[in-house]
Amino acid sequence: MNKIFDEITALVDPDLAISPEISAGEYSSLVIIVSMVVNLLIWLGFIISIIAISYSMILYIMSTGDPDKTKQAWSAFINGVIAAAISLGAVALKVIVLRAFGVDTTGISLLEGGGF
Repeated sequence: MNKIFDEITALVDPDLAISPEISAGEYSSLVIIVSMVVNLLIWLGFIISIIAISYSMILYIMSTGDPDKTKQAWSAFINGVIAAAISLGAVALKVIVLRAFGVDTTGISLLEGGGF
């Protein structure tokens, strides 16, 4: 999370950048903003998938054997799995695009805020 604030600080005033490896000249501000938006969308996709899968479990438990409710629970589960697959694909696509532009992706993790 601190890396995001460092990037934003470097965008506002390069002299206030906390980390020497992050500066406004290193990456263009557009790349940093796009990276933060992509990371946000990937996290939202994972959160939505977890919510959909949890909701499907609740629906299945509450269905008490009713075929229509069981079918609804299964549909919610499939939607959650699809959302997780799309988010995972977005992570892979992000790494592929970054490698195509020559950015070192060995340290990229979903847990890091910056995405570089």
